[in-house]
Amino acid sequence: MATDIGWVLKHNPKYKDCAWFITGDQSLKNLNWGSGVGIEDNDIAKPTQKELDDYFNANKTAYDSAVSVGKREYPLIGDQLDLLYHDITAGKLDATGEWYKAIKAIKDANPKE
Repeated sequence: MATDIGWVLKHNPKYKDCAWFITGDQSLKNLNWGSGVGIEDNDIAKPTQKELDDYFNANKTAYDSAVSVGKREYPLIGDQLDLLYHDITAGKLDATGEWYKAIKAIKDANPKE
């Protein structure tokens, strides 16, 4: 799997205060290292592909977990509130309620790992 540059820059504390943006695909040539195109105004040097790859590979489990959780597709809030209303009316504010079952199914299908 190719390194997700955006994820690395967001999660590596070394780059916490750096300005950057990516134009195009996730490749180093598309990483603009500063607040504007051609403006490299960060206090630290632009990372090398090796630095990005090393951090990404060392933190692969955290990345996989973030991507898995990001795939969760919850019901619309209005639909969730309707389920909760019916659960409250039926006195099912526990694991027997329909809202709980719907959310649990989504979480079970996309665990944090």
